[in-house]
Amino acid sequence: MERFVKKGERILLKPNLLSAKPSEKAVTTHPEVVRALIGLVRQAGATPVVGDSPGLGSARKVARMCGVLDVCVQTNTPLVDLKTLVIVENPGGHTFRRLEVAQEALEFDGIINIPKVKTHAQMYLTLGVKNLFGCVPGMRKPQWHLSAGVDGLQFASMLLDLAAFLSPRLTIADGIVAMEGNGPGSGDPRELGLVFCSSDCLAMDAVIADVLGADPSKSPVLRAALSRGLASARVQSVTVVGERIEDVKIKNFRFPPPLNVNFASSLPDFLDKRLRKALTSRPHINTNACTLCK
Repeated sequence: MERFVKKGERILLKPNLLSAKPSEKAVTTHPEVVRALIGLVRQAGATPVVGDSPGLGSARKVARMCGVLDVCVQTNTPLVDLKTLVIVENPGGHTFRRLEVAQEALEFDGIINIPKVKTHAQMYLTLGVKNLFGCVPGMRKPQWHLSAGVDGLQFASMLLDLAAFLSPRLTIADGIVAMEGNGPGSGDPRELGLVFCSSDCLAMDAVIADVLGADPSKSPVLRAALSRGLASARVQSVTVVGERIEDVKIKNFRFPPPLNVNFASSLPDFLDKRLRKALTSRPHINTNACTLCK
């Protein structure tokens, strides 16, 4: 841990706190994984803080139900809601040169990303890259799904740009009990007994997909990364230590049927258009400043 955090730093621990479900449902990062990371960060001399922005409800409400709040109380670790929207310039972005993120996530010296290994009905899998979407304030998530979710690859491209911008120092995926089937909130727990860890969350995602027997072409995140030529999206380019992939491969892991990342696509056309119009940002002309240059 001393390789990734320094004495005196404040470190955001970013678990998956999707929704208020008990930990045995495998919807959220298990509280004991969070406890272990709190201890390791403290041993390295840094100050850990747990934070997330659930799609529905507050981080505190979700953490209370899944047991993470108990861990925070027992270890005297602050829990924060990532809720204050700021727009940041992202000049190095491949597709998105401006991003919406939570101000709170930017106030730390570094981030340790702690996703849960789960399937995702819209994105096939939700792992390290997707977990960082939790650093977008909860009420902005539907807008991103609508505006960037016209196709899954564009949405995935935003996720890749966001992950590169936030640049977590370490990503540790809880695959002790994963979720298969109709994830990310209604799938079935599946005991794997695995923990994955990398300083490159995309490389970790590629390895997890291989272990689960996933088809990379069905993962928008991996497809978008491969289209960019990112080497870490290819398992062959990743150095794996610890267990060998071939020794821990999972048989018959159940993946979800693919769905459009734009959840409004199932609505009637007139409702879809109205919802998209209401939630999608558009330019607005300042007539006092406009010189009519076209």
